[in-house]
Amino acid sequence: APEQAAPADPALEDEKSEGGEGKDGGDGDKEVEVPSKFVGADGAILEDGATESPAPPAAALEQDTPPAAALEQDSSPVKKGGGKGKEEKGKGEKDDLEDDLPEVTEVRIASETKMASELKQIAAHLNKNQPWKTRAIALRRLRGMILGGAITSLAFSKGLLAKDLSDQIPHLFSELRSQVVKEASDFATDLAAAAAAADQVKVFDTFCSECVLPEALKATTRANPVIVASADACVKSIAKEMHALRILRAIIEPIADAQVANSKLRLHAGEALRIILEVWTEARLKSGLVTMVRDTVSPTQAIEMAIKQCLSDSKTDTRQAGKDCHDKYLERFPARRKDFHALLTKQQLRTALAAGAAGAAAGSESE
Repeated sequence: APEQAAPADPALEDEKSEGGEGKDGGDGDKEVEVPSKFVGADGAILEDGATESPAPPAAALEQDTPPAAALEQDSSPVKKGGGKGKEEKGKGEKDDLEDDLPEVTEVRIASETKMASELKQIAAHLNKNQPWKTRAIALRRLRGMILGGAITSLAFSKGLLAKDLSDQIPHLFSELRSQVVKEASDFATDLAAAAAAADQVKVFDTFCSECVLPEALKATTRANPVIVASADACVKSIAKEMHALRILRAIIEPIADAQVANSKLRLHAGEALRIILEVWTEARLKSGLVTMVRDTVSPTQAIEMAIKQCLSDSKTDTRQAGKDCHDKYLERFPARRKDFHALLTKQQLRTALAAGAAGAAAGSESE
């Protein structure tokens, strides 16, 4: 017959109930061996859930500890993508741009052959596929060549109008980086001043009127204030220094053309026209013909067309620029007052005769 299980000893049952429940419970009066993961570095027993990593060996410390150079590198703030990071980068970049570029120094070219070769190399550096700093340095070298007397070089004037160089001008003024636009504007400003001083306006008026002014005027309509200020200063400098009908046409044409709907462009061109009316001689303003988009007219007729468009503009600042040109024009040519006013609409005449910007604003309310 099978053996029957021995009855449980009551004494053993009592010991189990005092020590805990079952196999996984407490160990009663027996000495408990605590797992190493619950023993601290000082030998104290840690509570369940507490953590304390054991001290790594010295070799591991030496391996995991980064060198001082790495610590210095890692201590710098990490700039991630996003608005704030971009603004901080742009601000620091703007502050350091001038320091990163070489100063404009005088560059003298010994011969016409070397001058032509130099301009070809500069044209290659101005290509839009080149880094922005390469293009900026090339523009500064052009300014250095102007300081060195290149303005009287035939190879220099021909090289500027060469297709491989003149084709690079538009993207310089449409560049997103404001420093490139500023360098291009500074180059054109230096060129205009040097040409006027050396009596070489007729040599460079084609380059400035066909390559520089249209692109600089477009740049005045952009949102970046640094770009707008640089391009505006360039346009006004050329208007002040280069007294040539090609320059007058390049400034007046976008104002007088009724198809041009950009008030900002008309504003900056109108302010340049006011400078022309202030500094150009009467003989220069009255002689010759100006070929506009649809007509060939005298300079005074072209100026009157431009003033009329400014006086009819939707923006107060542009109408004020038209009024300033109106006043300066009649100051230079008082005999044209009656005939010119006869060409104006009632609203245009009211704006022209109003007092200051407040009057120009009042002219829009009557429309």
